[in-house]
Amino acid sequence: MIPQKEIDEVRNKLKRLLQDIGKKIIGEIKEENVWGFLVQHGGFSVALVAPKNIKIMLVQFNVRFSEDVIRSISKIREDSRRRTEFDFGFKSSIISPMTGYKLILDDNEQITGFEIIKVVHPYHESFSVKDLEEAIQAVVSVGTLGLAFLESILGQYSFEQEIADIFTKPEPDGMYF
Repeated sequence: MIPQKEIDEVRNKLKRLLQDIGKKIIGEIKEENVWGFLVQHGGFSVALVAPKNIKIMLVQFNVRFSEDVIRSISKIREDSRRRTEFDFGFKSSIISPMTGYKLILDDNEQITGFEIIKVVHPYHESFSVKDLEEAIQAVVSVGTLGLAFLESILGQYSFEQEIADIFTKPEPDGMYF
């Protein structure tokens, strides 16, 4: 375990750095094995999470999908060809040499969300405001690319579904005399 005094020093340094770059702390994480902050970055929240036994911090952009989105993604992925296309496109949109990613899957292997992660080293003496800002920018930028991909695919899928519904819908009675 890292001594509490050292954790407190790094926590205070991070608070100052976040203030320096204009990030609003919207919550603090205080759990048995981790500590950190939730910060506002534009319209998104970013988690800064540090395990208490390792001198690193994870900068995380977390997305959990609504039931409607999960259903739409699941429907697309039912067809094996479309599954491959969707998975390739989605993973391509969230893969970056600057960050890592994790798909969140339920018990049925359905995608229910994703995380974009970057590791930073706030305990290291050379850790700076630049390192913190770059990490936050990286996870949000890659995360929003993933969201944009989903929006384009789900919007396209919805449009295709609407067209299919139009062609399979019976004509209403009384339309023609």
